[in-house]
Amino acid sequence: MSSTQKPTCFVIAPIGPKDSDIRKHSDKVLKHIFKKALADKYDVKRGDEIDEPGMITSQVLREVQESHLVVADLTGHNPNVLYELAVRHAIEKPVIHAIDPKLSKIPFDIAGFRTIEFDLTDPDSIESAVAQLQKQAEQAEQGKWGETPVKLANIMRRSTNDSQESILLKETVLGISRLQTSLAELTSMMASTSRPGQLKISSYGQVFEPTFVNTGSSEILAAQTLLKHANATQDTVTSPTPHTETTPEKKPGES
Repeated sequence: MSSTQKPTCFVIAPIGPKDSDIRKHSDKVLKHIFKKALADKYDVKRGDEIDEPGMITSQVLREVQESHLVVADLTGHNPNVLYELAVRHAIEKPVIHAIDPKLSKIPFDIAGFRTIEFDLTDPDSIESAVAQLQKQAEQAEQGKWGETPVKLANIMRRSTNDSQESILLKETVLGISRLQTSLAELTSMMASTSRPGQLKISSYGQVFEPTFVNTGSSEILAAQTLLKHANATQDTVTSPTPHTETTPEKKPGES
């Protein structure tokens, strides 16, 4: 790459037929969020913007693997998007996730991965998404872009040479990963089914304060909240009263 050539950013996104609602939505996300945030530093392009002859699938997969940065729009759970994202995860290169939460929920397998949410009908949401995208791209340039589920799975694969300490460490990391995923799903569910200011009630009847839902990506605070409620529940369980035998009161004249 020459000194004047920008690094590449490939956008994985649902495209759909021309003039379809999917294409219109994707075009707006590309123009008003992805390119607005990154075009100054990156050569940003989507699969349909590849202008060289050849097989489309091969060209797309080449861009997925060779681009300096990949941004994936998960809105709609498009099969091609998820397949291309898996390829990017497998080669362990920088990738940023984004989604319109009004149209889709984050898929389970990547629910624990930090995801930028946007709403094209809300200017403030667009502005926030642009700022988040720029910050995450800057972090990726410094090699700070997190772990992918594929990389975590490879790390967690047990070896016959693992020591007991190594096995325990891997199980701990896996447990934390599962907790993060569960908390992300629970937070998303509560945020979508409750009005601001309300107490949030889980399917198990447990009451959570509004601050839990509003913590966003603060897994630590969420875990502390869960622990607090678990302890409170435990404290409310009363121990059975020990059985004591009572001696009947004697009547006068009885020995």
